Amino acid sequence: MKKNIMEILESMSELFFELANATRLEIIHSLQKQKMRLSALAREIDVTVQETSRQLNRLAKMGIVNKSADGEYQLSLFGQHIMIILPVLLTLIVHREYFDTHSFLQIPQEFILGISTLISSKFTTHVMDAFRHVERVIKDAKERIWILSDKALSSTLPLIDRAIDSGIDFKVVLSKLMFNARDFVEDENETSEVRPDPNIMRFIDDVRLVIVMNEKQAVISFPRSDGTFDYSGFSFTDEQGLNWCKRIFLYYWQLASEYQA
Repeated sequence: MKKNIMEILESMSELFFELANATRLEIIHSLQKQKMRLSALAREIDVTVQETSRQLNRLAKMGIVNKSADGEYQLSLFGQHIMIILPVLLTLIVHREYFDTHSFLQIPQEFILGISTLISSKFTTHVMDAFRHVERVIKDAKERIWILSDKALSSTLPLIDRAIDSGIDFKVVLSKLMFNARDFVEDENETSEVRPDPNIMRFIDDVRLVIVMNEKQAVISFPRSDGTFDYSGFSFTDEQGLNWCKRIFLYYWQLASEYQA
């Protein structure tokens, strides 16, 4: 029988109540890594066997854990699904002050769960530190420089020129609204039409995310609630974070179009 909205909300309330306990969360986290017997699990979370058993019974009643035929406790399939979602909530808690004023709601839904990778990132608040980090990512590149940005940072243009000359895979997606072709002309007296190479530079109507990455580092910044950028954000060196930024960038790269004067 299909549940009504009140039944669904009551079930959600019960689930949140069971998750709102540090010991139960430790149990879930431990069982996410491996199946464990009661005594081993108690040692792992440094809680008495009796208390561990009591908390396991509560989690089992909610269908989050179960006991295998050989006596080992493990996350149920439902529990495994929960552990995919919980890291996103944890990320919001850890970086609540930032996400009180910055939004990731503009990211396509298929990338939202990747927000959890921010847990292992380095957080940068000062704008000048953020700019220096971006410059370092570009300068240190050996294989690729991919940029998604609302506008080109003038301080990075000489670095980008050298990177292109050295054969590095360079791709950039910029906002049509913020782009000025003259910024990319070395000779101020140049009068011919500037048409950026679509294999290197593409455009979308509105950029609401900043990504700068090479093969080993990535920087990502989210817009403030009013849509503007202060360029504070997060940097990655781990494979999971790099792959997440790579997938987001390629999504926008494929969505973008060549320059139309």
